[in-house]
Amino acid sequence: MASGGEFSEQILADLIAQGLSGEELLAKFKELSKKIAPAMNRLISEADSIAKGEKSGATMSDIFGPEDK
Repeated sequence: MASGGEFSEQILADLIAQGLSGEELLAKFKELSKKIAPAMNRLISEADSIAKGEKSGATMSDIFGPEDK
């Protein structure tokens, strides 16, 4: 299960780049950090469903568009 701690540095860097500091920085960091674990768990669950064949994944053309010839 993902904890979200792996993304702390990236979250902080982004918030600082947005100009946040002090209490505002801390509050926003806590808010965003709480959202990471549920998002990662949904991502893992979706990947498991795709691997089991229960759900179809995106194709290369879904992601990159039709191939030019």
